Amino acid sequence: MEQIESPALTSLLQERTRLLEAKKNFVLAHRLYYYKPRGRQVAFHNSTAQVRLACGSNRSGKSTSGVCETIAFCLGFRPWMLPEDLKCLPIERLLVLYKEGKLPKECLTNRKTPFNCIVTGK
Repeated sequence: MEQIESPALTSLLQERTRLLEAKKNFVLAHRLYYYKPRGRQVAFHNSTAQVRLACGSNRSGKSTSGVCETIAFCLGFRPWMLPEDLKCLPIERLLVLYKEGKLPKECLTNRKTPFNCIVTGK
């Protein structure tokens, strides 16, 4: 049985494809927004210690968590902890909101001084 697509349906499918591609590009350009700490990475990020040590086997996430935490320190907040409605904003706008004190407290790094982050393999 042959199915005939209307121009309106074709247009909707093309728009859907365009939107999905735009979302994919946004996620790739803002990967830190979508970082999800796993296992011991959560404790690493939540630690208030001045010096933190991440040890683990090959491909256990040591470098990823260290890089994400370092970027978060530089920004003053953890982008992966932002509410979903703020994740659609470009980083420039988030920095303005941070400086104005308008970001949720749970995503702030709360660090006033630099810290040492040591990442090592076993």
